[in-house]
Amino acid sequence: MEKKTQKISNGVNDFILEDLFRAYYDCRKNKRNTINALKFEANLERNMVQLYYELQNGAYQVGRSICFVIKYPKIREIWAADFRDRIVHHLVCNFIRERFEKNFIFFPSRQSLSLKEDSAGNLPQTI
Repeated sequence: MEKKTQKISNGVNDFILEDLFRAYYDCRKNKRNTINALKFEANLERNMVQLYYELQNGAYQVGRSICFVIKYPKIREIWAADFRDRIVHHLVCNFIRERFEKNFIFFPSRQSLSLKEDSAGNLPQTI
């Protein structure tokens, strides 16, 4: 069983450096070879400790986002957070996930529950 290191109390800064590294590893799963991720990883230890202290001291500020256009499946504008900010996003999600997951109902898969959508794409009201 995984060791739980996060604690929830009355403070915003109740996380440890291990939690920040867990958020970093979650973040880099799909962004490992992006330019921003590679720049961050070049000085990983220094960047992580600096981010940790900024978060603990309330000095953290959101960085600049990048904007680009994709054409498939349709043309649209995408705004992407800097890699450093994405780590903070993962930290917040990891911190609050446990509280929210208790309130949601998860379906392992539609096939295993034999759920069929109606013509409007809605699941049945009763299971």
